[in-house]
Amino acid sequence: MTNRSADVVVVGCGALGLSAARSLALGGATVIAIDRAAPGSQTSARAAGQSVVVQADDAVGDLMSRSLQAFVDLADDAPGFRVHRVGSVKLAASRWAAVQLRREVSRAQARGVRVELIDREAVTSYAPYVDATAVQLAWHSPDDLYFHPPALLSTLLAATRAAGVTVLDHLDVLAIVTHHGRFIEVVTQSGPLRAGAALIAAGPWTGALLETVGVRVPTTLVRHQFTLRGPGPGIDPELPIVRIVDDATYARPDGHHVVLGRYEPAPMVVEAGELPRDTAGLALDPRLIDDAPFATSVFAHALSWPLAEVRGGVVTMSPDGGYIVDDAGIEGLHFITGCNVRGLTVAPALGHDVARWMLTGERPDSLEPFSLQRFTRPLARGDERAAGLRQYANIYLDRESADVRAAQNHTPRMKVAPGA
Repeated sequence: MTNRSADVVVVGCGALGLSAARSLALGGATVIAIDRAAPGSQTSARAAGQSVVVQADDAVGDLMSRSLQAFVDLADDAPGFRVHRVGSVKLAASRWAAVQLRREVSRAQARGVRVELIDREAVTSYAPYVDATAVQLAWHSPDDLYFHPPALLSTLLAATRAAGVTVLDHLDVLAIVTHHGRFIEVVTQSGPLRAGAALIAAGPWTGALLETVGVRVPTTLVRHQFTLRGPGPGIDPELPIVRIVDDATYARPDGHHVVLGRYEPAPMVVEAGELPRDTAGLALDPRLIDDAPFATSVFAHALSWPLAEVRGGVVTMSPDGGYIVDDAGIEGLHFITGCNVRGLTVAPALGHDVARWMLTGERPDSLEPFSLQRFTRPLARGDERAAGLRQYANIYLDRESADVRAAQNHTPRMKVAPGA
């Protein structure tokens, strides 16, 4: 290893780590970014790659909108990366879900987001492979987009290196060294990396790394997966993203194939000590939509096509569904965790804002909602896990719908993820 010191060491080269490292370097810092595997090869590369601007929380909506524009700008400068600004359609098959869609449209339009309610006939015209018979109501937003995550990661890696960041792969963090409440260095099997500051953005490994310096973050590791089916007749890359509120399922084109994913009601929890070294080794299950009653009807055509692939990764869920971005109470040591299945799609904006904090010493207003300090009363581990799993399973619900579902299921009132 040639360079053993820098202004900042970034641990983790997924979308968030690379975005932050690039912003730090563009801001004038010398940066070393390291990863335990190949950069951009873990969960970020196995995400669905969908950016949706209609969000129930303004803070998340701002991050999403800014990141969406960053993806468009990146594609303009990189021929190998393409965004498909195809818009999206969100469907309601139940009365309560239709009521939620009306709320979403009202809130989004008040924020200036382009979105409108449509009927089931319009749904079929936008997405011909969808059977809209069971649909009660839907909305359409023209500005949403999707992209191929591996192409984004390779483009982002090239842009990060072009900004002057030294990127080192297959390095394990053996220790994070602090002294009198200040970060000193990251120790790897190739020796120490000394820096004035460090950012831990290592996805599912972040919690375990922070615990070595006495910082505990309330996250639960969950498997998220989706299938790729086809090729199918009439599938075009420029068809919109389709989501169903009731079953928390989604579909989008992937060439002439269709991505079909679900936020499962009882997802597999991954224990931190049982994480595979490479999340490509994670056990996956292609039957994830088989018991989703509305999805099996709406996506019946696509489900009849050949199964081409199952993809998946490990996401970090927080008890309230919000990102956790803070300085660990240790001078010079920052971290990002709690991606809540929305890490990739906000990575450019979130990475930029964390970098600005580290460069200036002033926390941007955009990060205030995501402080670790909001968890003032620690939850028991079982309660913490249950809250994270509810956030995952109910990720398409707004607060009002979550209250309705909780009452129907006789479960305690929950705080809902900030995006819906």
